Amino acid sequence: MSIQTQFDKFHNAIKLTREDKRYKEARQKDDSIKIEIKSAFKKAGYPIVEDFIQGSMADGVNTGIVSLYGDRDIDRALVINSEDSPDDPIAPKKVLRDTLKNRRFSNPAIKKPCVTADYVGNDLHFDYPIYRKDSLGNLELAVGKEFSNDATRIWDGNDPKGLIDHLKDKNGYLTSLEKSQYRRIARYLKRWRDVRYKSETARKKVYSIGLTLMAKDSFSKQVNEDGVANDLLALRETIHNILYLSSYFSPIDFENTKYKIRVPLPVRPWRDIFENHGSPVGTPLRTKLVKLLEKCDLAIIEEDVVEQSKILRQQFGDDFPLAEKKESVKKNIYVGSGLVGDPSGA
Repeated sequence: MSIQTQFDKFHNAIKLTREDKRYKEARQKDDSIKIEIKSAFKKAGYPIVEDFIQGSMADGVNTGIVSLYGDRDIDRALVINSEDSPDDPIAPKKVLRDTLKNRRFSNPAIKKPCVTADYVGNDLHFDYPIYRKDSLGNLELAVGKEFSNDATRIWDGNDPKGLIDHLKDKNGYLTSLEKSQYRRIARYLKRWRDVRYKSETARKKVYSIGLTLMAKDSFSKQVNEDGVANDLLALRETIHNILYLSSYFSPIDFENTKYKIRVPLPVRPWRDIFENHGSPVGTPLRTKLVKLLEKCDLAIIEEDVVEQSKILRQQFGDDFPLAEKKESVKKNIYVGSGLVGDPSGA
C-alpha cells in the first residue's frame, strides 16, 4: 500500500469542475442569468461581444474544490467593444448591478474590480468583472467603486486570458501527467487553507489565485518514467520552493518573526495579488506553510502508511482518508531538498 492511494481518494473527494453534478445548479443559474445580463447591456447601448469563465473553473485551469463552507463561486468575465463603451467605467457596472437586483440576488455590490452578488437561498457567489476590448483584442478592466472619485474610475489594461494561459500551462512546459499533478497540488493547498484557517475573515484574505500561482510557479514535478505520481513528495518540494526558493515572503524585522507576502501577477497589470495585506497575511501564512512542510517531512520518513495518513489528515482534514491497514512503506534514498523519499513515485 502507498500513501498515494490516500492522496488519490482525497483528490476525488475535494475536486470540483463545471461538469460536476455538484456544480450543476450553479452552472444552470449562471447560464440563465447571463441571458438577462446580455439583454440589459444591449438596451444600454454597449452589447456584450464576449464572455468567459475566469478563476479555478476556467477552461484548462481546472483547480476548483468543493468548499468546506458550502459556497460555490462563479467568476464570469463580460466583454464589450471599446467603441461602444462609455468613458465612465462605473456606468456598465450600474447596469449589471440593477439587473442582478431584479433577480434573486442578495446585496449586489459594485466593488473596485468587479460587481459581486450572492444568490438568495443558495450558496452561490457571483463575481462579474467587466472589460472593454479594442480593435487589436487588448482588454481593459472597468475599475472603480460606485462612489469613487473621477481619478480612481479608470479602464485599466488587463490580460485575464494571459493569466488563464499561464495557469493552464499553455506553453507546454509540463506533460499531461505533470499538469494533472500540479492541479492536484493546487487543490490540496486550497483545501489545506480552508482547514487550517478557522476565521472566515483571515481565510478569505488567503486568496485562491495566490495559492494557485505559487503552486504553479514553484511546482516540483514528481512523476516517474512509468507515469507513477508521488504527490507527497511533489507537495513537499513545492512548499519548500514556495518558502525558500522564491521571493514571496520577505522578513520585515531583524528577528525574522514577521513576513510580508508579495505574489505578482505574471501578466498585465502585473500587480501584487496580496497588495495592501503584507505582514498580517504573510506572517501567519508562512508559519502555517512551515508547519505543513514539517508534517510532510514526518510523513515521508514514517514507515507505516497508517501513521502517514494520520499525520496528513491533521493538516488536510477529515476528507483525507486514513489507511485501512498497516503496511511498511518501502524506502529508498531520494536526493531532493535534503530528505529521504521513495523514488518509485508511489
